[in-house]
Amino acid sequence: MWKVESFRESDDGLEWEIYLVSATRAALEEELGFSMPTPDGYPISGEQVRRLAKFARPGALDGKVLDDERFAFFVEAVADKPGDTYDEVGFF
Repeated sequence: MWKVESFRESDDGLEWEIYLVSATRAALEEELGFSMPTPDGYPISGEQVRRLAKFARPGALDGKVLDDERFAFFVEAVADKPGDTYDEVGFF
């Protein structure tokens, strides 16, 4: 599974996160226009977050601020549950 995280620039604290429940690695790479060869976090812009919202549940961005000046955004692979491996998202 994949998620997007928003961190406050003021104190690096986590502001919010959304899970991209219907995203595949290939679909995200195509939408973002870059390769994600590892499950690390990749910095993205607020506009890219808006584009990735189609992979989340409807309304996932409601009330969320996408201001690049105030927040840093990242997309990353996460395990669905403890003990999972990254093979479901395309990593070994």
